[in-house]
Amino acid sequence: MRRLFPRPSRRGISVLVSLIILVCLLYNLISPHHPSADTPPPTPVPRLVTPLTPLHHPLETPDNSSVYLYNNPTFKAGVNIALTRLNFEFSGNKNVSWVNDMPGVELPDFEFNQETAKKMEVVGGVKVGQRVAVEKAKHILIISTYRSGSSFLGDLLNHYPGSFYYFEPLHYLQHVYQGPKFPSVNTTHLLETLLKCEFHDNGMVGYLAHVSGKKLENRHLLSKNSRLWNSCVNQLPGSALCFSPEYLNTVCPLYPVKLVKTVRMPVKFAEPLLNISSLNLKIVILTRDPRGTYNSRSSLRWCGQFCSNVTFGCDNLLNDVTTAKELRIKYPGRIQLLRYEDLCVDPVNTTRTLLDFLSLPWVESISSFLQSHTSKDTPKVYVNKMANKIERRRNAYGTARNSIATAIAWKKEFGWDAVKDVQDKCGGFMDIMGYRKLEEEKELETEELPLVKTALEVWPKL
Repeated sequence: MRRLFPRPSRRGISVLVSLIILVCLLYNLISPHHPSADTPPPTPVPRLVTPLTPLHHPLETPDNSSVYLYNNPTFKAGVNIALTRLNFEFSGNKNVSWVNDMPGVELPDFEFNQETAKKMEVVGGVKVGQRVAVEKAKHILIISTYRSGSSFLGDLLNHYPGSFYYFEPLHYLQHVYQGPKFPSVNTTHLLETLLKCEFHDNGMVGYLAHVSGKKLENRHLLSKNSRLWNSCVNQLPGSALCFSPEYLNTVCPLYPVKLVKTVRMPVKFAEPLLNISSLNLKIVILTRDPRGTYNSRSSLRWCGQFCSNVTFGCDNLLNDVTTAKELRIKYPGRIQLLRYEDLCVDPVNTTRTLLDFLSLPWVESISSFLQSHTSKDTPKVYVNKMANKIERRRNAYGTARNSIATAIAWKKEFGWDAVKDVQDKCGGFMDIMGYRKLEEEKELETEELPLVKTALEVWPKL
């Protein structure tokens, strides 16, 4: 058969290879240096199109500093929405949590007026619209592990009036370091910066680029902060206002409660944050029966080497509980150990105990959340804009669930061999936390929650 193209000579091939090598060398010389080939450079943080300049009438704060609203209609509209909704939360109405669950609803007094601003007693009577000083704000850190109920607990506390919620911020560091292990100093610095609302810090550039990047699934890391998201999501194309350091620096200090939830941090990393006196940080460490945790993880396609390794995971859990007990003695009143099962079996009293620890008074919005999220197949409220009415639908991916059934689901789903394996590898942790080991396969058929210690026995009062 006749060839359409001549066979290349050996000399020609050598020249071609040399050219390819030369191009690669030139590319490496002119391209920016990265710490790792697997770590791409951060994408630019979205900026506002219109330049931002301070207004002549800032909102005065108790310490005579100011919160400058920028002379930009979009910026001002976002801040107005944030303040109007925050003011409604502290209006004294019986249940105000729905204002964040249903962002499409407009409030009667849609223009915020500082003269009619409500007091936020949770931070000593600071008025809505005034900056809440770092020393006065409530700072809360939830530390847990994958599939241990932390999303439910985070959602619960996010329904407390005025909560500014950071959902899994360490997802960013896991992306940078391409794995679950990253330096403690980076962890501490990122969380401190977020809790203090310092979004102009150099370390925030990469974080904001990560949560606003091309991967839309990363946006849930910020959209879980419903108070922020509802104020800015529709103000600019691509929700750019939500990722603007200028906007975040303005609205974040207005909220009285700063809440962080993470499953990517060992408890020992938290001690430097406890030493920052201005934060007066309180830490909630949430644990779960490892049989329930690993049953839940078994259905996750992304659960890889570290996530599915029972021995590795239970060793870490034991270390976390040991560290928690040590920190509790060193920092009294700052550490609380909580079992997910106690939250499932007795949600109201467990939550009351938790709020007492956090120095947060009981409010109706927490009661409403528990009522709607711990009963079987509870529908969620939505706004049907087309029909102009409120509807109830079931949300397959929400945190509403039959809480007791969820706590013992592993008995029906996990299998006897898997249960025995977890019990063998997690015995030390289970004994300390009061999780009873099953002796026979037939015990899987019961609906009994295998606990041998009360919550008070696991974490007695000092």
